[in-house]
Parts: sequence; structure tokens; C-alpha cells
Amino acid sequence: MGNRSRAFYSADGFNWQENGTEITFSKALTDPVLIGIPACNLDSGIGTVTVEWIRVRKLVENEPVVTVLAEESGPI
Repeated sequence: MGNRSRAFYSADGFNWQENGTEITFSKALTDPVLIGIPACNLDSGIGTVTVEWIRVRKLVENEPVVTVLAEESGPI
């Protein structure tokens, strides 16, 4: 498991800004890692959260490199 985390926010859902900076945990996270989506509202009214996608992946040191070659011609 990885040991880094980043957070982003958007007021309009289109323009995103990083919230703070990337944090690095002193120890790698161990399996299982539970994730959540925090939400808050500037006033005490009801707020909503819309999640269109979320990406969680296992970190691999060094990330794999993929080489794509030219397409072969001829009969199949």
C-alpha cells in the first residue's frame, strides 16, 4: 500500500484546486485501507456532495512502463 495522500476542492465542480499539499505518512498504509469522503458546509444549513468518480489504486514502486509498438500489417 502507498503512503501518500492529496486532496482537492472545487466551488463549481469544474475548476479544482489542491487543498494543502501532498502528505506522506511516516509508515506505509497496511491492507485493508478504509477511505471516506469528508464534506462540510460553510454555514449550518444542509449541504450535498456529488461524487462522479474516485480512484484508489495500489502504489507500485517503480511504476510499470508500457511500450506500445506500431501495428502489424498483413492477414489476420
